[in-house]
Amino acid sequence: YRVPILLDGLISTVAALLACRLNPAARHALIAGHLTSEPAGTKILDALRLPALIHAGMRLGEGTGAVAALPLLDMAYAVYRDMPTLESLAIRSYKPPSA
Repeated sequence: YRVPILLDGLISTVAALLACRLNPAARHALIAGHLTSEPAGTKILDALRLPALIHAGMRLGEGTGAVAALPLLDMAYAVYRDMPTLESLAIRSYKPPSA
């Protein structure tokens, strides 16, 4: 369904790893909100080949890593959606001088 899944902490990353073992295409929907400080956190994200957005040593629970990651995702989407192109700003693309 192309719905992004924001992972938050050890339990959700373990569930994501299991989902990817059942269907490897599931990995394309996953976003690692943060790297949990739980010892298995790094190993699981490595197995999923996912970088974490936030490395802050969090181990709080209650979705705090996902809540912290949402503003970063909102910002990235705003840049993607609203950033003007060089053409719309009437700026010519850089071309290196010919040698």
